Amino acid sequence: MRHVLLLRHTDIAAHWAGRCYGRSDVGLSATGRHRARALSETIDVAEYDRIIAAPARRARWLGGLLARRRGVALEVQPLLAERDFGAWEGIAWQAIWEAEGNSMDGMLDAPGTFRPGGGETTHALAQRVLGWWHALPTRCAVLVVAHGGPIGALVGSLLGEAPRQWLAHVPRPGEGVLIATDVSYSGSIRVTRPGSGQGVAKTSHGEGGSMPAARRSDQDSTCGANAVSAALPVAGEAPDEGGSGRVTIGGSTGGGVSTGGGVSTGGMITGGVTPGGGAPQFVTPIGQALKR
Repeated sequence: MRHVLLLRHTDIAAHWAGRCYGRSDVGLSATGRHRARALSETIDVAEYDRIIAAPARRARWLGGLLARRRGVALEVQPLLAERDFGAWEGIAWQAIWEAEGNSMDGMLDAPGTFRPGGGETTHALAQRVLGWWHALPTRCAVLVVAHGGPIGALVGSLLGEAPRQWLAHVPRPGEGVLIATDVSYSGSIRVTRPGSGQGVAKTSHGEGGSMPAARRSDQDSTCGANAVSAALPVAGEAPDEGGSGRVTIGGSTGGGVSTGGGVSTGGMITGGVTPGGGAPQFVTPIGQALKR
């Protein structure tokens, strides 16, 4: 089985609330740092072979804490970066809405052509995250800290849903989703919200841009890191308290990490760390959803 727990970073700095931030390297608030520390103590990191984070410091903070507890290098994976919003970056969503109106919904309704602020299309976002997913070993337990956009795009794509449905899979800050796939790649995918008891299962062939069966083999049947290890501090705020002292940059093949270990979904995110419950409810237009 392949088990991947995808966590969204915790709460961002208050002065960024209501503004568009994708590739902007937004820091965490004091609450966000506190919740990241609490969350890092809640998850049983021993059940995971690898710890991966998106490049932004809001993701690396929690990723570094988890990697330090696990005793492995934090892998920084550029393919998990948040969407590039181009010229919209840093602008209040209300101002964008006033200027763009319903055209903002092109992110959902014209996923292959609409570029928010001249940035990244929804299709391009989904394809790069799916590329990362399909490169993962078939037998692996991976813990990831990333962003709402890539997580929603990955889950929705794997389930064969239209982009408008992906919003339901975007976790709140500090929450996550667990994806489990059949190691035989028969098409069986299960997505659950850890600690909520809610989940969805789907069995299909060729869904969500998945790789043809002929290209899937046991060449990557171990959980070795698809990255190059470097003796670098994990950058971040002040300096990154989560840093293990080592970071790996995704892109090439490299040394292995310990294999094995199942994943337990029950009670993984509890103790008041997350605001509990099922999938968040979003409203359209898309700008209202992305304000969260």
